[in-house]
Amino acid sequence: MSIRFRRSHEPLFWLLFGAGGLVAALVLPAVVVFTGLIAPLTPHSADAGLLDYARVLTLFASPGARAACAGFIALLAWHAAHRILHLCHDLGVHGGAGLKWSCYGSAAAVSLLAGGLVVLLPSP
Repeated sequence: MSIRFRRSHEPLFWLLFGAGGLVAALVLPAVVVFTGLIAPLTPHSADAGLLDYARVLTLFASPGARAACAGFIALLAWHAAHRILHLCHDLGVHGGAGLKWSCYGSAAAVSLLAGGLVVLLPSP
């Protein structure tokens, strides 16, 4: 007698959840510390600022930086969607497929929007 297992897409969503958690736990705090504490407190002349508008605009002119930013946004969206879905389940809201489609569909929409902005917006 053979056992038949039902295929599931759940491992893919757990992978995106884990990657988004990594970004939320490691990358996002580093960005906040750098842009909120280190860069403003570093003594430098006014014309060579670390977070000067022209310097940041030059950074985001490269497609790699724009794609990385869109990737971070997409992974954070998938992480949030998975957390919201399981929070609803823990609170007793069992929406079934409709809740899954709304959570993961919104994460997919945010991902497509972030990726579309990388492609469609002109380089500075």
